This record gives sequence, C-alpha cells and structure tokens, in this order.
Amino acid sequence: MDTGICEHCGKEFTVTKYGFGLRCPLCKGKIDVFPDDEIFVTLPFGVVGISGLKEMWRNGE
Repeated sequence: MDTGICEHCGKEFTVTKYGFGLRCPLCKGKIDVFPDDEIFVTLPFGVVGISGLKEMWRNGE
C-alpha cells in the first residue's frame, strides 16, 4: 500500500484513493493525492507498469 504525508497535519497516512480535493483521514484537511512517477498494477494476467504519471496529472490527461 502507498502512504502519503498530509500537508496540513504532517502525519503519514495510508492512501486508499488518488485525486484532487480529498480529505486527510486524520485531520480532514483538503489534500491532492497522486502516485509517484510510476505505478504497478497486478492484473489476472500479469503485472502492468505505467510510467510518466506526473506529466499526465499535470496535463490533465
């Protein structure tokens, strides 16, 4: 599981969802949560890796 650090309370939390304007599970402050530059997804037929995510999030793709 991925973890993140809230910009409001500074505490580490387990990421359950990515997106804009989510709520910190600890302090309820609004945060934007996105994966690092690469993410790997395990599917029934194997593992798929996706890279270049930071650019995709910035460009709204």
